[in-house]
Amino acid sequence: MRRVVYASFAAQPFSVSDILGLLTHARAANLRRDVTGALFYQDRFFLQCIEGPSVEVAHLMERIARDHRHLGFTILSDQPLVTRRLFSSWSMGFFHMSAVEALAPEGLIANGTAFETAIDPDQAMDPAAHILKQYWQANARKLDLLASKSAPISSTQV
Repeated sequence: MRRVVYASFAAQPFSVSDILGLLTHARAANLRRDVTGALFYQDRFFLQCIEGPSVEVAHLMERIARDHRHLGFTILSDQPLVTRRLFSSWSMGFFHMSAVEALAPEGLIANGTAFETAIDPDQAMDPAAHILKQYWQANARKLDLLASKSAPISSTQV
C-alpha cells in the first residue's frame, strides 16, 4: 500500500458547490478503488493525503498532476510501503479551513479533537500524519483568532 501527501493551488477559486461536487465524485471513485484519505482546502490551497493500493494511488497522482485545475502540484511525502492506513474509515475526509461549518456536509471536520481521533492511533507518529497535524494546528489557531475577533463583547469584557 502507498500513502502520498501533496499540496497544490487551485487555478481558480473553488466555490462551496465546486468542492462538494469534487468530494462526491472523489468519494465514489475512491470507494471503487479502495482509496482513503483526507482533503484540506483553504483560499485556493489544497493539501491532501491519499492512501491505498500502490497502482491506484500512482494513477490518481498522475491524474491530479495533469489536472488543469491544479497549479504548483508538489509531493510532500511519498511512502510506497505502508502497512496500515491513517484514515481507514474515510473514502475522503474533508476539512474546509475557511469555516463552511454551517453547511455541515458529511465528513466535514470542524475541530482538532475530531481530526486527531480520525487518524489511526497506531499511525499517529507517521510522517504523513505529522504533516497533516501541523497544517491543522496552524490553521486551527488562525480560525480561533478570527472567532475571537468577531465574538460580541460581553458585559464581563467591558
